[in-house]
Amino acid sequence: MKPLRLIPDDTKIHFMRVSRFGFMGSGLLCVASILLFIFVGLHYGIDFKGGVVLTIRTEQPANLDVLRTKIDSLGLGSAELQEFGSPNDVLIRLPRQSGDDPEKAQQDAVAKVKEALGPGIDYRSVEAVGRCVG
Repeated sequence: MKPLRLIPDDTKIHFMRVSRFGFMGSGLLCVASILLFIFVGLHYGIDFKGGVVLTIRTEQPANLDVLRTKIDSLGLGSAELQEFGSPNDVLIRLPRQSGDDPEKAQQDAVAKVKEALGPGIDYRSVEAVGRCVG
């Protein structure tokens, strides 16, 4: 009985015939990535720009629109809110606050957020991230 073979022994695939297309495709992708880097730029996250990350838990399922409206009214920059884990858990990212004393500015921003959100919020963690990456 002859064994079953998926690929015959005399199969010849001519990879070098299509190598030009591979090189051209690779070159186009390299040029496209360089152009995107120049014209669009990089969008650094909080790890590189600095800022504040608050993790909160609400008593009821969190209404992100209401929370976002309250935080945006403080004038602290573009805050990012993200639900994670249970519907009661929210991650809030605030941009780096400017001022003479950046550390005090960050603390003031956290105090404003806590005051705006009011009672009924459990602050799981509050982290101020500097511009330096360890």
